[in-house]
Amino acid sequence: IFERTPERVAKVLDELVARARAMHGHDLDDTLALIARFGKEDAVPRLTQLAENGPRELRVASIGALSLIPTDAALDIVLASLKDSDPTIRAAAASSLGTVQMPRAVDALLEALPKEKPPVAEAVVLALGTSKSDRAFPTITNALDSGAPELQHAAVNALVNFGGSNAIAALTQRINTNKLSLRYEIVLALAEKLHQPMSVEWLLPVLTGREENHEWLDSLRLLRMYSGAQAIPALLSYLDFDVAWSGRNWWILNQVQAC
Repeated sequence: IFERTPERVAKVLDELVARARAMHGHDLDDTLALIARFGKEDAVPRLTQLAENGPRELRVASIGALSLIPTDAALDIVLASLKDSDPTIRAAAASSLGTVQMPRAVDALLEALPKEKPPVAEAVVLALGTSKSDRAFPTITNALDSGAPELQHAAVNALVNFGGSNAIAALTQRINTNKLSLRYEIVLALAEKLHQPMSVEWLLPVLTGREENHEWLDSLRLLRMYSGAQAIPALLSYLDFDVAWSGRNWWILNQVQAC
């Protein structure tokens, strides 16, 4: 194992950067993460160059890698990217800032949210959840209560990222929303992602609907998997006896059989 000299570090970093320029997808992400973890402060200038120039995929991955280096210099580049003209770059910067979990990053996200529209606004809300900052929590719940549909769904996932009893309480308090798509997302988050005991009543308005869409079908699965001994009687209660041979009944009985 060679001594870690500046010259040897620079040589390795230059080789990795050259390799990264020809990569895509997960290979690109993994290589840039290796650059960040191995190079640390020495990697910042190289990642900065990649984040500011080149193809969009390379810029996005470089911004993500900068979040792995806990220095002001790296944070400054990500903060600057949050003001880029390209929405994809701004969304990537928001995600990176959430991962950093630093006060300056949270401040920037809170300031950026009112100026953005989906999909960048969604990325900002998700990042606020990842930040786990108490200052971000009211903004997330406000988006869940009064935001556009896209922001509401992002807020549900942001609370999942936030985790803890406050996030669980916030979602549980809003379970009775009359927006069925949002209600399904909240139940999915509580039961499957936050591992909370599920009441069969949570999905009642969704399952009494007549449209056999993805949310209806997946609600049957949630009921089967997470409502315990109540699963079979609850599923049977949704059978349509007036149209016995309906596709709706087939899906329900299929889940009963799976129980």
